[in-house]
Amino acid sequence: MPAILNKPEIRAHLDKEIAERSKRTGINADRVIRELARIALVNPTDLINMSDASINSEASRDDTAAILSVKVKKGYSETGDYTEREVRTHDKIKALELLGKHLGMFTDRLNVTGEIVQIIDDVPKRSDMK
Repeated sequence: MPAILNKPEIRAHLDKEIAERSKRTGINADRVIRELARIALVNPTDLINMSDASINSEASRDDTAAILSVKVKKGYSETGDYTEREVRTHDKIKALELLGKHLGMFTDRLNVTGEIVQIIDDVPKRSDMK
């Protein structure tokens, strides 16, 4: 953190501005976490009818928030008309990674605490002192 942010008056002003922006936009940490959780924890079978790759009519609004895109392609072939559907969801692994970081699960630092014991083994033994 830059040293300037350690000054109480600057930190207070910045916190106030962030709170005002959050109030104006309706975006706050809780809302971001909820959206990430929707993406990270969605079960694709709750979203997609696996027999025809359409969106499941019983999918909840929370479930459908995980949908990135839906493509429908209609075509013709010798065997008749066909419809291709592609339903893509947002990156589940990335959402899980971000949630894990938020929870402190993945750290780049190793915190080691404890007492350091130093063993001195170059002290001459009694048998070596003769």
